[in-house]
Amino acid sequence: MITPANTTFIQTEPGAIDSRRLQMFLAAAQTSSFAAAAERLSLTPSAVSHAIKALEEEFDCNLFKRHGPRVTLTRAGIRLMPLAEELLTRMARLRHEVATIQGNPRSLRVMMPECFASSMLPKVLPDFMECFPLALFEIAPGDADEESSVETSLVSGELDLLISYNAKPGRDVVRRDLFHEALALYVAPFHSLARKAPLELSMFEQYPLALANGSLMKLAKERLFSGDFGKARIWQMPSVESARELARVGQAVALLPQRLAAKSVSQGHLVPLRTTNASLQWSCAIHWSGRVELSWAAEVFVSLVAMVAQEGGESAAS
Repeated sequence: MITPANTTFIQTEPGAIDSRRLQMFLAAAQTSSFAAAAERLSLTPSAVSHAIKALEEEFDCNLFKRHGPRVTLTRAGIRLMPLAEELLTRMARLRHEVATIQGNPRSLRVMMPECFASSMLPKVLPDFMECFPLALFEIAPGDADEESSVETSLVSGELDLLISYNAKPGRDVVRRDLFHEALALYVAPFHSLARKAPLELSMFEQYPLALANGSLMKLAKERLFSGDFGKARIWQMPSVESARELARVGQAVALLPQRLAAKSVSQGHLVPLRTTNASLQWSCAIHWSGRVELSWAAEVFVSLVAMVAQEGGESAAS
């Protein structure tokens, strides 16, 4: 039975809604004509008319008022229109993402610091590639120092995601914190500084300090040395791992993240030093553009990174 044209509520029976009928409904609503909707969708006017009638019977209410060749929405039709638009948009995205899983490769471009790539990425990629076996995963090693460059790279689509210890979100950039981690100075247990406590920073005029280029170098300069290395012997290393190895063989002191040094400490290869300065920490976050919706692949990657970061933080704390 068809209810009066001014029906306010849409009552639906359980079951699937035909998306093709919803497309015809939207086309008719936008053009105010079944004939124009049919022309837009490359169908016959009778096909559109029958589809709308079937949809009205399915919802048990009138969706259009007929005025000869022209049609206008009833109150029920007006309420249905935004819901139909949202549903069709979600269905289109679902088809697109399922096509990716079924074999259409997707490119995911991520910038991340080398220390993150070496310590965290091996734990993330296996699960990610299981979900997206043909994904084109591109890593841009490095960190971002300038807020403007971060926003430009993400908003322009040059990068899909940015993992950074430095970057701050701009107006159009979304930030999700991953972890906060303690930093410390480490040496080999046989190093002469291992027997000195607490460590004075003036000692670095005599003993070299190995620092990885990028985030750690910047943090050490600003927070350990108050913005000026002065006469300190600073060895700039290409990675945190190389700085750790120099410390392990007794050639230098290294500033290291706790989780990266944990294994060497437990094996007796490194010991932490106490300093007169306050304890250091750094924060890691993942960023993406707020102007576009994340792809399914990007959402999965973000979730996996967050999960691994949380597990790593819990194990480091214990």
